[in-house]
Amino acid sequence: MNKKNLFSILLMPLILILYSCATTGNVATVPKSDVNVSERPVIESIDVFDNQIRVKVSKPFEYTIYKPGDPFTAVVELPGVDAGSFQEKIIPNREGITEINPVTVSEPTPSTELKVLLQRPSNLVPEKNGNLLILNVEKEEEAPVPAEEVAGNETVAGEEVPVENIEDQNKPVDAGEAVETPLEEAVESKGVPAITGIEFERVKDGVKVVIVGDSPIKPDVLPLENRIVLDFKGVEMKAETPKEVAYPLKGIRWGKHNGKTRIVLDLMGEATYNVAAINNTVVVSLSGPGLVRPIAGGEAGSKMEAQEKEKALPQKKDEALAFAEGKYRGKRISLDFQDADIIPIFRLFSDVSGYNFVISPKVKGKITMKLVNVPWDQALDLVLRTNNLGQQMEGNIIRIAPNKDLAKESEAKAKARAAMVNAKPLATKIFNINYAGVDRIKEVINKSKLLSSRGSLTTDERASVIIVNDVDDTFPKVQSLIDKIDRPELQVRQVLIEARIVEVNTNYVRDLGIQWGASGNTTDFQLSAGGTGQVGGPGFTGNNFIVNMPAAIQQGSGAAIGIGYLNAARTLALDLQLSALERTGKGKVVSNPRIITMNNTAAKITQGKTIYVPVATSDKTDVKAIDANLTLDVTPSIAPGGAILLKLKVSKDEPGDIVAGNISINRNNVETTTLINSGDTVVIGGIYKKSNITSDDGVPWLSKIPILGLLFKHKSVSENTSEILIFITPKVIKYELPKKEKDAM
Repeated sequence: MNKKNLFSILLMPLILILYSCATTGNVATVPKSDVNVSERPVIESIDVFDNQIRVKVSKPFEYTIYKPGDPFTAVVELPGVDAGSFQEKIIPNREGITEINPVTVSEPTPSTELKVLLQRPSNLVPEKNGNLLILNVEKEEEAPVPAEEVAGNETVAGEEVPVENIEDQNKPVDAGEAVETPLEEAVESKGVPAITGIEFERVKDGVKVVIVGDSPIKPDVLPLENRIVLDFKGVEMKAETPKEVAYPLKGIRWGKHNGKTRIVLDLMGEATYNVAAINNTVVVSLSGPGLVRPIAGGEAGSKMEAQEKEKALPQKKDEALAFAEGKYRGKRISLDFQDADIIPIFRLFSDVSGYNFVISPKVKGKITMKLVNVPWDQALDLVLRTNNLGQQMEGNIIRIAPNKDLAKESEAKAKARAAMVNAKPLATKIFNINYAGVDRIKEVINKSKLLSSRGSLTTDERASVIIVNDVDDTFPKVQSLIDKIDRPELQVRQVLIEARIVEVNTNYVRDLGIQWGASGNTTDFQLSAGGTGQVGGPGFTGNNFIVNMPAAIQQGSGAAIGIGYLNAARTLALDLQLSALERTGKGKVVSNPRIITMNNTAAKITQGKTIYVPVATSDKTDVKAIDANLTLDVTPSIAPGGAILLKLKVSKDEPGDIVAGNISINRNNVETTTLINSGDTVVIGGIYKKSNITSDDGVPWLSKIPILGLLFKHKSVSENTSEILIFITPKVIKYELPKKEKDAM
């Protein structure tokens, strides 16, 4: 080897070292040997300067930039590009950029995402030059303030303090790390609401941040990962931030953004929060998972503690239930896309939710939407419906495919299951029925459609069994259904129905009558009125009365008084007889039929007599039978709560008066449906009847004469009262298992 070659070999490394030292920014370079490992484009370098990022790729590539609703975050998608050696988070010490996190995405197409965390709400303005992508960080423009509003007003600048690194949770927070550099100068104007104070309080279950304004203020709340953003539209900032904070709060910073004051509460990790706006005060309550008190003794504590504990629990299970129940419980996000491809949006949902997403190759489409503070699962549902897509959830994996493909898969699975059933051999199994009727069990099995298309079912009532011929997979389903229905407490329950039919009859009769006659004679004249015609003779006999209206007195009832007058000359004789009757009667009849029957089974009990009535025809005389019975017809149904539904028909027929030589039938019937608790007694019906009859018999005209008219009239008064009441008392008879069954249990 000559000297010239040796000199060249030694000079080459020196030139490379000098070239690398001449670089002005932070540069990470991938060795050439690594670039050729794959045929895909590979990131060769990521250079970070003040407010600028330069990404160099080995081959031509495409890119997409979007913001996932967080003004402090931007995502750069590089489809088909390999991250190469850039697998760790890059934390540069440059203006405008906090960190860059390269993420490798394998499904549906291998690609790389650069998640850029900005120091303030900014936009990434791209410039592409061949295989070099330049991303310039530019502030979001704020709405201009009219010149006349600014003129003459004092301008107040916020505190300038560096923003602390969010990932450094163990580093203590001092006053200088709690506030971000203000984005715009705060303009103080008359009549504009302003925040005049921000206070920090320690409470038993966490901390509170109290924001006070000089007039009512109401924030828009945007919860993000490890921070809570409060936007106050049209509100100025005149307060200083607290110098000290505590767990779970990491720091408080503020700035101006799009004509509103934004206060950001940085958190040390997951925390539950509650924002309450009352007049001119906004209270933000924060509690970390370790600060939520357990509810002692299983009893509910305060309402706030229960809510904080519920929020602190993992929400994966609730989100999974939301898919099945149609409810949205996912983390709230904001999205703003215009004519964006839906594949990257599904990747965003995966990052937010923590679920794994599998996207079908047939999924294509674009969407334009703007959603603010909505659950991620609701946003996903809207995207799917807009593009006629469906989802299937299996564990923590969500599969996205066109609806028609999912329908075809479901149909294919159903056909496959049917084919498997048809391929299996048939078997026969006998199921014993202990309490329920075999016909009822058969009906329930047929309606439930548990048998396959090849299955059949027969019954044997004598042996109380059901015989099923089908594939083996059917037998457990049939047995499970029989176990639920064929239970003693459902089938053997019996009901005792007791009826009381109480009849009360009251009658009152008063009868007043009079009989009288007179006779007399003189030497030239003889008078006889109702008597024998012989003065001093045997008196009035038979019906020889002028007025003959006696009371209806029978033997053993009533009374009569007779009065007679005869003068000394025996020329005048008077005979008077008064009769009276008063009768009171009371009667009570109680009929008490009882019957026991099984649940939902009709029962009937009858007691009475049969009356035979002659019936004459043209050629002969026949006899007709008429029943006069006491009948109780009932069907009980025991409700799940223990009450008893009764369908009742109660009748009491009995012989009545004889009319035209034939006996009549007095009928009392009631038919109803009622709901009664076991052991209670209710009146299901009753009949009350009262009759008053007054009759006057007398001699025309004479009976109308006051006082004297009593000698020419007969008066009768009768009152009859009858009442019938029907009482029902049902009782459920408790069933006791036989001793063998008790021991088996």
